[in-house]
Amino acid sequence: MKNILIYTSTSKNILNLYKQFLIFNFKHLFLKYFIINIPTKKKFKTFLKSPHVNKKSKENYNLFIYKFKIHTILNLKYLKILRFNVPKNIHLKIVHQI
Repeated sequence: MKNILIYTSTSKNILNLYKQFLIFNFKHLFLKYFIINIPTKKKFKTFLKSPHVNKKSKENYNLFIYKFKIHTILNLKYLKILRFNVPKNIHLKIVHQI
């Protein structure tokens, strides 16, 4: 059964470190895989500093969301290990394909 693992994070460094960790483990276990980097999503938010006075003073915030996909064939044992071995800053979504 083919699996697609989608990893997302707001921290690019942590996501790249975890990607290197996954590549090392897949090579060590002789698993076939390929990785697709998904373009970064950018969200910009603007808030007023004070709601009544000084309407021109605003705060700008940026949020960048980084993603990558891994296409591989894994059994349930490896999927459970991967699912419970994800750091706190990274979100994992598993999609099964037949």
